[in-house]
Amino acid sequence: EGGGEEPTPEPEPEPVAPAAPTNVVATADGQNSIIVTWNAVEGATYYIVYKDGQMWDQVNGTTYTSTGLTAGTEYCYAVQAYDANDLESELSEADCATTEAAPVAPAAPVEPAAPVAPVAPVVNKPVQQVAPKVEVKQEVKQECHISDKTGCFVVDEHE
Repeated sequence: EGGGEEPTPEPEPEPVAPAAPTNVVATADGQNSIIVTWNAVEGATYYIVYKDGQMWDQVNGTTYTSTGLTAGTEYCYAVQAYDANDLESELSEADCATTEAAPVAPAAPVEPAAPVAPVAPVVNKPVQQVAPKVEVKQEVKQECHISDKTGCFVVDEHE
């Protein structure tokens, strides 16, 4: 009975999150898809791909193909690594690519316009308007009486 104490076990080291993926490259693959690749991260068991800042998809390898995209549109991708303990890395630097533009259909050939028949010259003739000559002479006198609030009235001077 040596009264010995059992040795205290060493604490397990805290798990360390994986490093952020590096060398993320987005490359257009036609009008509707982009291929994203990155370097493998030591200890990572899967990766989360972000498209335009939104968590998008989970993949096990280091290549992702984004499909169903709109032609002639830019998309940006970043990647985050996860290990077996679900510890996450920092988000990688983003890389952007633009899908190929949709081909523009050639314009239909324009037919030459049919010749236009000459137009007969227009002769401007002065227009005379004849109205009967009428002279009107009438004097009207108006008186206003403000003091008695009767208002204004016409006074006929021919009376």
